[in-house]
This record gives sequence, structure tokens and C-alpha cells, in this order.
Amino acid sequence: MSEVQGPGEAARTQRLQRLRAQQLARKAESGGSSLPARQPDRAEFSQEARLMSQMRDVPAVRQELVQAIKAKINNPAYNLDAAFERAMERMISDDLMS
Repeated sequence: MSEVQGPGEAARTQRLQRLRAQQLARKAESGGSSLPARQPDRAEFSQEARLMSQMRDVPAVRQELVQAIKAKINNPAYNLDAAFERAMERMISDDLMS
């Protein structure tokens, strides 16, 4: 049985049918989903964060160097004052060079 529609109802029904057909066509083009294609998640890291990540792989203390310095300091023949002066001179010259 058919329905009797007023003059504006036929045009409205046709517009709705066209819109529905367009939606179905878009859905078919996008692989069956009416939602827009989802972009993969992405993360960006600052230069500082990348450097901090790399620093995790570097040991905080070079144990062999620490042990060698301790052995020198504990040796009574080691001139601690002269070594301290040389270290200060290197630090000052490095600071002036940079």
C-alpha cells in the first residue's frame, strides 16, 4: 500500500534518499566504515628527552677510573698538591677555551 504525501514530503523523501545513498557510497569507499580513517598514534620527543634517554646507557661512574685515582691518592709517594694544581689549571684553560 502506498502512502499519500503532501507536496513538500516527496521532495524531502528524495533528498533523504540521496543523502543515504551518498553515505552508503562513502562507507563503501572507506572500507565499510562510516567513520573517517583513523591515523596511527604518534609521539614526538624533544632533543633533551632523546639525550636523556641516551644518557641512561652511559654508566654514571667509571669505576675503573675511580679505583685508579683512589689508588694514586692512597699512595704516600703521590703528590696530591701538584695533581690538584694541574687539575685546576686544566679546568681553567678548558673554561677559557669554550
